[in-house]
Amino acid sequence: MRTPFLPLIFLLLSLHGLPSWGQSTQEWPQDAVTLNLSSVVLISTVGVQYEHSWHRPRSHWGINTGLSYVMNFWDPAWVGWTASGVFWTGQRNHHFEAKAGLAALFPTNPYWSFAVYPLIQVGYRFQRPKKPWFFTAGIGTSGLNLGTGYYVR
Repeated sequence: MRTPFLPLIFLLLSLHGLPSWGQSTQEWPQDAVTLNLSSVVLISTVGVQYEHSWHRPRSHWGINTGLSYVMNFWDPAWVGWTASGVFWTGQRNHHFEAKAGLAALFPTNPYWSFAVYPLIQVGYRFQRPKKPWFFTAGIGTSGLNLGTGYYVR
C-alpha cells in the first residue's frame, strides 16, 4: 500500500512558521464551523467541520477536522472522520482555495468495509476581508463540493 505523502507534506507546510503568524491573526477571525455537501455519481456526503486559520496579508492557511455522513443512492453506508490542511489566496473577496488531507470511513452496515482515502480539493472561496461568513465551491476526490462556514471567533 502506498503512503499518501502529499497530504502529510501539505499539513506540515501549513504548520511551518506558526509562531511568526501570530501577529497578524488579531485582525481576522480564526475559528470557524463549516457545513459541506459533496456528491459524486450516486454517493453523497454531508459534513460538519471545525477550521482553525492563520492569516497573512495575501495568503491564509488552516487546518480542519470533522465528521461526515456518507450515503449512496439507496443506503446509508459510512460515518467518516476527516482531517485536512487548507490554503487560500486572493485579493479582496475572491480566493483560490486548495485542501489536502485524509478521510477515514467507518461502515454502518455489514456490506461495506472500513476505508481510508485521500482528500484533495481545489476551488473557489468567497470571503469578505475580516468578515465571519464564507462560501466555498470546489471539485476533488469527494466529487463536487459546496460549503459554507462561519467564524465563531
